[in-house]
Amino acid sequence: MPSITANEVVMVTDEGKLYRNEVIKSSVVYTNKDELKRVDHFFNDVLGRKSASGNPKCPTLQKLVLSCLCLTHRNADVERSLSVNKKTLTSERTVLSEKALNALGLTRYAVAQYGGNITKTMIEYVAEFHQKYLKRLDEEKQETDLL
Repeated sequence: MPSITANEVVMVTDEGKLYRNEVIKSSVVYTNKDELKRVDHFFNDVLGRKSASGNPKCPTLQKLVLSCLCLTHRNADVERSLSVNKKTLTSERTVLSEKALNALGLTRYAVAQYGGNITKTMIEYVAEFHQKYLKRLDEEKQETDLL
């Protein structure tokens, strides 16, 4: 977390121990309808508690939790990969194995990383890896034949 310094890591550990000893009533966890409260409301209630001197009990832990809650929770990457798989699995390719589908997706990603152009270097890498693949298949066949 970029907002947490090295010194604050130790403080978070100590405050975490304090937090574990907090008495949390069910009204803090559940709404009147016995539904779980939103996580931000829960942590606001628990971590917003003050000590006898009026200072927050766990200010560094609160900072860490707020930083985590600010992280985006999206599924765009997953949706994008499903879309790519849908385009890859055409009517002629319905029996592709999972390995083949992953390899095609990885190839598409690698080409995209190079600006969408297949370069001579990429072709050389593919040829080199294909030779290693064939060698491995041959070694596995020889090992199977020995058994």
